[in-house]
Amino acid sequence: MGRCISFALLLFSTTNILGATVTNNFYCKTDPRIYSICRKCPDLNNDCETSTRCQCDNIQIRSEGALIGGSDCQSMAGSKKYCYVSSTSPCEDKVVSGLAATYKEELWFKNDISVSFDACSPDNIPNNNTGNEAILEGVKITSDTEDLIFDFETSDDCKEECLSRKGDCGSWSFDNSAGICYLHTVDTCCGQFGKRKSISGFTSGYACKYCWSTKPNTDCPCSNIIEEQTHHPKSAFTSGADSHCTGEIELNPNFKNGDQRKPKRKIIRKKGRYVGHTQTWPIKRNAEGENLKTKKATLTDGNCCWTITGTQSQEIKLRPQDPPTQVDFYVKKVKSHKCESRS
Repeated sequence: MGRCISFALLLFSTTNILGATVTNNFYCKTDPRIYSICRKCPDLNNDCETSTRCQCDNIQIRSEGALIGGSDCQSMAGSKKYCYVSSTSPCEDKVVSGLAATYKEELWFKNDISVSFDACSPDNIPNNNTGNEAILEGVKITSDTEDLIFDFETSDDCKEECLSRKGDCGSWSFDNSAGICYLHTVDTCCGQFGKRKSISGFTSGYACKYCWSTKPNTDCPCSNIIEEQTHHPKSAFTSGADSHCTGEIELNPNFKNGDQRKPKRKIIRKKGRYVGHTQTWPIKRNAEGENLKTKKATLTDGNCCWTITGTQSQEIKLRPQDPPTQVDFYVKKVKSHKCESRS
């Protein structure tokens, strides 16, 4: 799947917000067990939930394993569509939601919550974009901290790599023509409409688990974006630790049907947040039983030590000062780590 992987810092200026309007400026929080709610203000101290129109609020509440009541009016009661609205809504048919009342103390909403059918009439459904889109075509997400850069074959590979990082990755962007995947930190969850570029040939998406904001240059409605998104602050995108290293390894060549491949694994420490001290990357074709034999491993940069593991449990350990080393087996994975001190 991955031809090569590299890590680097990219700094981008923010550009347009791709058609986002003032009405689409939201602060969103979700508890996957209970709700997903977007509001116009970042905390419950302000009442920004009162509307002059009968229209859906951006409230979803979990019932029988599914989130219901969203502003897209996909929830049904009998043959009628419904959504949730604030108790201050002018919808004349609103009725207090028993489900919302059950979770009253846990929902991120200031007012009581009601159910309305009128809010789902065609003239009332709002055209809201609450961000955190799973897929965006023709868009590259930008970051003001360091990105991880992978060379993959498809946007699905890029998306899967982001989702596999358990909240450490906030979004991803894939250059379809170059096969380059950019993984962005959870900082890109905040101010989403100010961190996008319209670029043909890119596919992007978000993976913000617990909170985000769409208005440019705003913070997320979390007390600590890193801690709340990851639930383990010393994660792959956090700073700190003396055990960090930088480095690059090149495996050369891999052959498949006569095609020569050069997988690389690279970590570069520059500015901003930094990748953790131990990173492991599978070479998925070999891990899945295909035969791509590596002949040689070369450490081309940095102070990391590396462990190369083969599909038959072969293992080679390399230090930065080591010359190019013969491998001659099918590599299953490579791992970067701080070099052990020698007595």
